[in-house]
Amino acid sequence: YDPARPVPTGTFGAYSRAPGNRRAVQKRPDVLVYTSASMTQPLEVTGPVRLVLWAAASARDTDFTAALSDVHPDGTARALTDGILPEGVMPEVEA
Repeated sequence: YDPARPVPTGTFGAYSRAPGNRRAVQKRPDVLVYTSASMTQPLEVTGPVRLVLWAAASARDTDFTAALSDVHPDGTARALTDGILPEGVMPEVEA
């Protein structure tokens, strides 16, 4: 994590919000990507998307973001939805 080079967010999410290609973002060393096997049949994702995230950070304030992307055969990665847990919400933990 480098505060001088934050992971870009913003215009990537959802097809209705000018989707960008997330391929370059997903190749960054500070981005964690989980990829399933290629789908053999169409898959419909309907309704709210939820992520359960267990994380730890050495910084008191940080942002955690997540995106669900549709990866095309040519490698183009289009965000279907995304979200952010903004800085300043990390609870203080005394050692």
